[in-house]
Amino acid sequence: MMSRWHYSQLQHSQVSEQYQQHDIFEHNAWVSIDAAHKMGIGLGMGLIATTNEGTFLAAATGLQPETMDPSIAEGIVLRWCLDILIAVGLTHVTIFTDCIQVVQAWERKGKYNIYLDAIVKDGIELADQFINIRVVHKARSDNRIADFLANLAFDIYDNVWLDNVPNILYNFFPPADLYAADE
Repeated sequence: MMSRWHYSQLQHSQVSEQYQQHDIFEHNAWVSIDAAHKMGIGLGMGLIATTNEGTFLAAATGLQPETMDPSIAEGIVLRWCLDILIAVGLTHVTIFTDCIQVVQAWERKGKYNIYLDAIVKDGIELADQFINIRVVHKARSDNRIADFLANLAFDIYDNVWLDNVPNILYNFFPPADLYAADE
């Protein structure tokens, strides 16, 4: 059975106890994140977590007040993503973003925007809660599931799906994952 949580209900102890039996903590999670902006509506946030073999672990959507700067929006999504990963209990993660400025701010290779730097610095402080964490640039064309979820956030927001592939993502996952979801 798939578990769907409202983001406000997501608490580390609650989720960790339920998912310790699923061995998700043993995986090096590959997490793709993205932001979508709709003028006058807000900032849609999307997250997809898989094992490095591509098996589904988690997906999430979120909605925040809008921001005009794309790199700040991507920084906000990174910070939101870290909160979710901590709550779920994933401690070995590689986070992929299509925003090079966020990666460079994480690696402290430049100062692009004082606001972006502050958001990413806040995320870096959370990095101590992970055993292994990296933030890596990914081409926009390779980030389509996170982009889909970021846009979906305008309709279905503040949700976290764990355990099995949600119906809305069936088109993105191979049949083997779909059959595993039914078991």
